[in-house]
Amino acid sequence: MLDTIVAFFNEKPWAAILLTGLAGSFLTAMTIQTQRSINRRRSTFEMLSRVIWDKDYIEASAAFYHIMKDQKLLMKYYDQFSECRSLKNRGEWECLPNSDKEKFEPGISIVTSIRSVLNDRELMAIGIREGTFDEVIYRRWWHSTYVKEWKESSALVARFRSEPTGPGPAAYTEMELLARKWEAEGPWTRRDRHIRFFGRNITVSRSR
Repeated sequence: MLDTIVAFFNEKPWAAILLTGLAGSFLTAMTIQTQRSINRRRSTFEMLSRVIWDKDYIEASAAFYHIMKDQKLLMKYYDQFSECRSLKNRGEWECLPNSDKEKFEPGISIVTSIRSVLNDRELMAIGIREGTFDEVIYRRWWHSTYVKEWKESSALVARFRSEPTGPGPAAYTEMELLARKWEAEGPWTRRDRHIRFFGRNITVSRSR
């Protein structure tokens, strides 16, 4: 068999050149893919390490988790935030006395914190879709919490999307899509091992 292959390539040197070129291209593509995977995982670890120690992020997250326990109060705060935004759009905000402006402070503070957290989750979802961040690492770190966060914030996001002066009907679409995908697929077990291969996460082995 080996002699036949050698004889074939001796008779057709162009085939050997073509095969060598294809093998070289494949190895180059795999090397590039591996390096991208390493860079993506490094970026994800750096991002997670940075945010968990960031004071503003910690404070915004604490406010987010606290208010999400009381959806009725959340909507009350959003009403304050929405009214404040309407007053500013109509140019009436600056005419209010400071005592009246202070009444809006709780709603402004809470909704601003919530939007900071949601913006972070939306950015992460976009980064995962575009291949900037590693889905495997982030999913193992955040799966259940991420899905829960979307469920608890979905009613508020619906209001964001419906209001003319809000961020628009596509607000936090990437977060929603990722959360729904993870919920449908369920959490990975510790035995699952995954690699990203040309834009797709593939299970390559299951260790015992």
